[in-house]
Amino acid sequence: MRTNIYCMGVADSSAGKAHAQKSIRKLCEFAQISKLIGGDDIASDSAILKRLSRQANTVYLLDEIGHLLSDIKSGNNVYAKKIVPLLIKLYSHAEDKYTAKDLADSELDRELIQPCCCIWGVSEPDRFAAGLSPEELHDGWLSRCLVFRTDTTPDKEEDFTEPKPPMELVEWCRAWFDREIRCPDEDGNLLEWQRVRGWQVDTVGPHQLVVPSTDEATAIFKMLDRSTKNIGIENYDLSRLWKKAEENARRIALIYAASINFDNPVIDAAVADYACRLVVYLLRDFGYATVGQIAGSVLEEKKNRLERYIARSGYGGRIKGQISQGSPWLRMNERAEYLLDLAESGRIIARAVGEKVVYWTAKFAPEELDD
Repeated sequence: MRTNIYCMGVADSSAGKAHAQKSIRKLCEFAQISKLIGGDDIASDSAILKRLSRQANTVYLLDEIGHLLSDIKSGNNVYAKKIVPLLIKLYSHAEDKYTAKDLADSELDRELIQPCCCIWGVSEPDRFAAGLSPEELHDGWLSRCLVFRTDTTPDKEEDFTEPKPPMELVEWCRAWFDREIRCPDEDGNLLEWQRVRGWQVDTVGPHQLVVPSTDEATAIFKMLDRSTKNIGIENYDLSRLWKKAEENARRIALIYAASINFDNPVIDAAVADYACRLVVYLLRDFGYATVGQIAGSVLEEKKNRLERYIARSGYGGRIKGQISQGSPWLRMNERAEYLLDLAESGRIIARAVGEKVVYWTAKFAPEELDD
């Protein structure tokens, strides 16, 4: 198990979702480890492979990842559509060797030894949902992602000054970057560093620090794994989303344990419990708020977009005129058809208020209205 994770922050515009990226950049700058940060955007799978061949441990801080996902979904960009399949493979190859496809570019190493590719991408909700497809739920891509979503927008601080990273944190990150992990057998045995096959000499991957788990922590992870199997019995589609729940929890626990104790990190019951509760919360929230918005057709995508527009009105609801003005991407007959279909399926609620009809999503619809 390694520390490579794929995370995405989803929030409305001006909600502060870019703050985490800025903080990571500034922390790396102060710790003088900015070389760990990849480009602001990813052009192709080959670009990722070339980057990892130069810097095997890389974190991508992607702004508006929803645009990238939309390009992948549309299929119009032949280079972009290969990115997700590569990321799926890299997720499981951080502890061994990944053999890349043969390319004409001689500068690209075909074998990547223990590549550790991490992602922190941000997007606004509509763009993020529109960029997802049912195939990504079924092929395991979304089960490998942790989505941090919020509906709230914090108040702006007029006199806010971006603080410097705490020096203790800067020194901690630099210490992990500089840390030397000694080979278990340092008696001069070259076999610890390379493997010889005939005339071919292969480099052996670097030795890693092993972080142990207590019996109590292992029991907590096993309990999470059993619960995910029950979800599969109840809902087949959601079961795909939970396939990597235990594995993601173990990765979070590994990162958390390393952030607590530098000298002798251990995954104990408290660390495992935190990691499992976090992953369960994120998956439940993603399943509730986003999975239903994943569209497999243009028709379904338009319908979902209309529902999201109504949802943004909250408990206030929207009248027909507001919906018409706010959904110019729909023709009049399409809008009427989608409203009727959404109401029939219970996704929106329409009620007469005086002489007007007000529409709410099911989450915000009032139980009763005063006459």
